[in-house]
Amino acid sequence: MQATIRHAATAQQREFIVSDSRVSAFIAGIGSGKTRASILKALKMPAGTLGMLLSPTYTMLRDTMLRTFLEVGRKLVTDFNKSELHAKLINGSEILFRSAD
Repeated sequence: MQATIRHAATAQQREFIVSDSRVSAFIAGIGSGKTRASILKALKMPAGTLGMLLSPTYTMLRDTMLRTFLEVGRKLVTDFNKSELHAKLINGSEILFRSAD
């Protein structure tokens, strides 16, 4: 099964999202779209892979990352376990949500 997510991205966001590097980071100022770019990158992971989206604190994870993820990626999510902070996608990939604190 496949779904398309349409989104607008700045040149810097696009460069980060399409990068094939095994490890990458999008470092920018407040309001630059780091959360959305990270979510879009996670949603395009190869089928069957495990990824992680990380926020500095649990509060930021809950208030921004999870809210934006469910808004942007809802069509691709087959299961979301809020207590485990774990999402399964239609392509068999899984995303863990964690805080750095």
